[in-house]
Order: sequence, then structure tokens, then C-alpha cells
Amino acid sequence: MKMKMKNLLLSIASLVLCQSVNAANDYIVQTDLESGLTYYIYIQGPDTIGEKTGVVPSSVPIGSKGARFQLYGVGLEPDSQIFLLSETVVGAFLPGASVAISSEDPYKVVPRTRADEPFTASMSFSNLSTSTDPEIPESAKVVYVERLAVEYPEGEDRVSVTGSNTERVLEAFYVTQNGVLERPLTTSLTSAEAHKQKGEELIRVYALPNQDLGWTIIDEQKIHIWPIADGEIKGVKSDGSVFELDGQILNEIPNISMSVSDLYPTSKTFLRIYKGNKVDEAVEIQTISQIIADDYNPLSFNTTVPQSAAQFISSAQWEQYAEEDGLYTVEVVTITPFNGGNPERMAYATFTLKRKISVKGALISAE
Repeated sequence: MKMKMKNLLLSIASLVLCQSVNAANDYIVQTDLESGLTYYIYIQGPDTIGEKTGVVPSSVPIGSKGARFQLYGVGLEPDSQIFLLSETVVGAFLPGASVAISSEDPYKVVPRTRADEPFTASMSFSNLSTSTDPEIPESAKVVYVERLAVEYPEGEDRVSVTGSNTERVLEAFYVTQNGVLERPLTTSLTSAEAHKQKGEELIRVYALPNQDLGWTIIDEQKIHIWPIADGEIKGVKSDGSVFELDGQILNEIPNISMSVSDLYPTSKTFLRIYKGNKVDEAVEIQTISQIIADDYNPLSFNTTVPQSAAQFISSAQWEQYAEEDGLYTVEVVTITPFNGGNPERMAYATFTLKRKISVKGALISAE
């Protein structure tokens, strides 16, 4: 018997993309809902990197009361934790449900977005019976939907393994008609600072395979919510002391200390300088600035969790961009899947450059 359950196959595709190295350790658990017996289906990794789909044969036929299928995957090295990636239930009179969550970020393995950005949940319901035949159980005529949220612990990028972070039910409702329900959403996660939410939101659909088992998950999808990034720029004196750069009048080009945190998993972050006060953020990066280029800049990431970094930029690395005296702005901008791919300012500082030169042992203003 072949399993042709859309949600399960999509989860297998996601697993293969992330876990090709450890694919032999990934597996599906099939549980018979009548007997409680479980069967393991181990997944062999693809021969070709980038293979996305596949059909996995079921271990045993599905019993009269249905079966639950759970897809587990091993974390990316060096993480060896086992994760439940997806689960679904099938049965003779079981309603069908398919949940999809999307955002402006096209990343598909597990959908994700930023705390200040919206996302969309699309729920498709099928096989809900409207029959008046007494042989058709009431459980075949309704599903139960929950929207949930869970915050990650401080300093962590996943749900606590100790279970200290619990799911909160944001809303719940019943569905009795087949069709598609779309919900435009913004995060309901909480944080002490605006747009610093970090965690997961979930859409979970339950059905009653039979009256004895109670409500059972038939489909679930989650989205990661990541905080908006921030940064800081300071000047560094020759003795190593750090000073606030903003508004300073300087007689030499300063070294710069830059620190950034919560950079979006897929992002490019630049340090740039231009003459004058800070400009409108919507102006394209190429038209208003010089990108300070060296071995450390730009910061480019293509990961699964937010990143933080610190850099020291010496005056020699960017003095070519400040040939004339006057007012300058130096800033950190990041490019993510959001804001139409345009750069977004994370931090900036302005300073006035008034060089001094030495003539016959006296310090005289260049002006």
C-alpha cells in the first residue's frame, strides 16, 4: 500500500533537503489506532543533493479505526536531538485537512517570518460528511482547529527540552464545511521589547477517528517568528578606548567598532558611509553610499536561526571614502527577504571631519 498523503510527503521532502547527511537516522512512526501497535519506517537519503519528493511505502495496512503517521528527523550536526517534523492521521470516515503557512520569506523547510512582518495561514478541509445516513458517525462531520503560540526561552532558538515554555491557545473553533479558509495574521508572541518576539505559532487541526480515541491531530503546521535585528556603531581611539561617534567633531578618521544582533537567518549586512546627514532608508544602497569592503564586510548568512556578530573596522579600511572634510554618516544596513529586498537601517552615527596638519611643529587647522 502506498501512502499518498500530501502533508506527509511534503514533510518528507523538507526532511530530505535538510537532513541528507543523517538521512538514515530519520524515520516515520506508524501507529495503529485500534491496537496501539507501532511500526517504524526508516528513510534512506537521496542519491542526489536537492532531491525534494518521494513516496514511502507503509509498513502495514491501515486498520479499521485508522492510523497515525509521525515524521521524525535528526538535527543538523552537531545537534543530535530528534525532532517531530509532521504528523497526520488517516481513517475510513476521517475528515481531511491541509494546513499551509506562508510569509514573504520563501524558505519552505519550516516557514518563517520576522516579528514585524505578517504571514498567512491557509486551511483546506475535505471529506467532511453532510450525509444524514445514520451509519455515518458524527465524528465524520466536524473538525476542531486551534491556533497556538509558544515563546522560546531567553537565549535559545527552540522550544525548551524541559518543557518550561508551554503552548498558549490563541483561538479555537469548529469547522463543519468543506472548503478553504485563509487567515492573514500577525504574531501574537510577547516580548519585553517591540518586535523582539521569538518563538513559534502553530495551526493544529483535530478530528475524531472514532468516539473511543478522542480528538486526534490530523494536520499541523508551524511558523518560526524571529526578532528584528539591531546594531550599534562606536568610535575607537588609538589607545583602544571606545567613544560615542554620533555628533562628534574629529580631526582624524576614526576606527569603528560595530556590533549587530538578531540578524535574520538569510541576510546580508553592510557597513556603509556617505557624505552628509542620514538619507531616506528607501534610497538604494548603490546610489547613496560607499560600501566599506574588506575581509569582514558584508556579513552574509544563510542559516536557520538568527545570528550575531561584532567587527572592528580600522580607519585604513575606509579612509578612501572620506577624502574631503565635512559631515559624514556611517551606518549599518541589512537586506532580508522583506521590505522588497531593499536595505533597512539598523544603526547610524554622524560625525564632522576637520583634519589638522602639522607645520613646523605647530598644529594648524587645514581650513
